[in-house]
Amino acid sequence: MNRFKFTVTALTLAAAMIAGSSEARADFECKDIVYNKRDPIAFKPFPLQHPKTGQKYLPNEEIEVAPGKKMLASQFFDQINDLEQKLNAWGYTLRESGAFTLQDLDECLALLQKQKEAIEKDLDKNPPKPWDLEARKKALEAKWQRYRDKIPTYDELAHKANSDAVKVNLPNPPPFTTPVPQAARVQPKDVMKRRTWNFEEGSKKTFWVAGEASVGIKGSREITAADAYGKFFAGFLGLWDGEVASASALAQSGKDIDTSLKLEVRLVGQTIWSPKFEGGQTKFLHHNDRKSWGVDKGLEWRFAIGPVPCKGRVGFRGEAGVGYGFDIAPTAVGGFAGPFAKADAYAQVGVDIGIAGAGVEADLVLIDDQLTLKGDASFEFVDQPKLELDLSASNKLSALSGKFSAYAYIDYLIDEWRGNWTIWSWEGFNKTWDIFHFKYVWTPTGVRADGDVTAEDVMEIQAQNQELRLVEMENKSNARLHEVMKAAAEDMNGPKATQVLTERARVASLAQGIDGNITTYLQELRKWITS
Repeated sequence: MNRFKFTVTALTLAAAMIAGSSEARADFECKDIVYNKRDPIAFKPFPLQHPKTGQKYLPNEEIEVAPGKKMLASQFFDQINDLEQKLNAWGYTLRESGAFTLQDLDECLALLQKQKEAIEKDLDKNPPKPWDLEARKKALEAKWQRYRDKIPTYDELAHKANSDAVKVNLPNPPPFTTPVPQAARVQPKDVMKRRTWNFEEGSKKTFWVAGEASVGIKGSREITAADAYGKFFAGFLGLWDGEVASASALAQSGKDIDTSLKLEVRLVGQTIWSPKFEGGQTKFLHHNDRKSWGVDKGLEWRFAIGPVPCKGRVGFRGEAGVGYGFDIAPTAVGGFAGPFAKADAYAQVGVDIGIAGAGVEADLVLIDDQLTLKGDASFEFVDQPKLELDLSASNKLSALSGKFSAYAYIDYLIDEWRGNWTIWSWEGFNKTWDIFHFKYVWTPTGVRADGDVTAEDVMEIQAQNQELRLVEMENKSNARLHEVMKAAAEDMNGPKATQVLTERARVASLAQGIDGNITTYLQELRKWITS
């Protein structure tokens, strides 16, 4: 009897369907299992005799079905015929030796491709452009004009100084003094920035992985702090899904708090490491290290490959942990946390009947992910106050890469029949990229931000810069007003202004004397005429 092997996988079928169509089917649906059934064939039982030699057996006669393994002939052929009848219903027979793929778990290539495209799209970040400030510019110019309108001109000051309504009496009037304006200042506000990221690939009914990460920074005159966390999730064959590993870090310092660093690592939902370091009286703290632990998660697995009932254990094993490094000072916090997880899928399989066997072929990287999360916050007072925040993240990911299949075989004296179940076969998702980078700087002269800037960041920065510009305009207006008033005071208190006032008083006195003399002369003349 000739042997041959005939294998059709869900991957081949799906690829043929997609390649044969000008566009992807809108009604594509993911199925749990794809069954490779043929047209049923008529059942013909095996008689109680050796299939090759024709030797007949009695029902209670023991026969050796494998080296060191014996069964009663009636039990052996009952199991053979039961499996033969079930295989006939699928269109297969034990009389046709070889290896056959009876069923696949549908990998749903359309879903995997959409997930891959979503992750790729998320890598192409275009920071939003600032809004048009024309209207705001006009409003600021109008306010500046109102400031200018309130400043008196030199002619107005001179007119008031020469007004007749101003009475000049000796001694000289007291000198005019110009008040010195106090410069307005804007204090830095508390700033809290955070960036998050996540991904998902695969299906929970086959193999599935996901991850999420976050970096947060807080900076103010009272406290500086940085926190970060990364989490990795996985699932297999609809039996289990959950957290594989996670790591978090919190570093902080400030005016009324102790310098400290807190770390935590969790594996499969359980906290296994959670230290806390403190700076003590020195207020300075430095720590860096790398920690790793083994991780293993497995569950009992019962399934069937065609008519053959199987049982076993399936899961993943590998290592996970965190690398970290932090430098913490009273007004600055900086460092990185690097959660990582690497796990491969495994399985152990057996059968529930004596004449059959089973096995598994597994070479599947479930997840191999290395996150790097960085955060820095500092507040300086050198020439002027300066608040600076910097946060970034990068990732190196390999997931769902390889093949995972199970098989069952039936040994019936002269030959072996084999059924395959292709559970997973894909090139996987492999990528190294910068997830995000954001930098924020505040000084009294302006606020700026670079990198992955959100719409919220743009609005906040514009509002702060407008406030700083208004304060700058107010200080310039006060300085100009002070210069004008100081110049007027110098003119009013100077020797020339005093001379003008003195001459005016002298002329007034001479005019009054002349008027008095004329009046006296007229009175004397009138007396002489009438005498």
